[in-house]
Amino acid sequence: MDGLKHAYDNDMPVIYLDEVVFTKLSIGKRTWTNRGVHLVTDHSEFYSGFRTVIATVSSTRGLILTDSEEVCTNEERFLSYIPELS
Repeated sequence: MDGLKHAYDNDMPVIYLDEVVFTKLSIGKRTWTNRGVHLVTDHSEFYSGFRTVIATVSSTRGLILTDSEEVCTNEERFLSYIPELS
């Protein structure tokens, strides 16, 4: 945390980098059934293709860079993203 404080105190640029995984769609509807009647759902309404997003943001510049693919993020892919920030 001292490094972050040092960066802010010396007006050095600070960026935040993280990745997120999406596997489900947002559900845009709600429904209910009468007692004793079982609700049947189509799982394709809930599950999307697997997708990961790596995003970099800055408190001063906002969104800087994103990368989105339909594969899992691994160390090699994550490290290859770093030079793109330069």
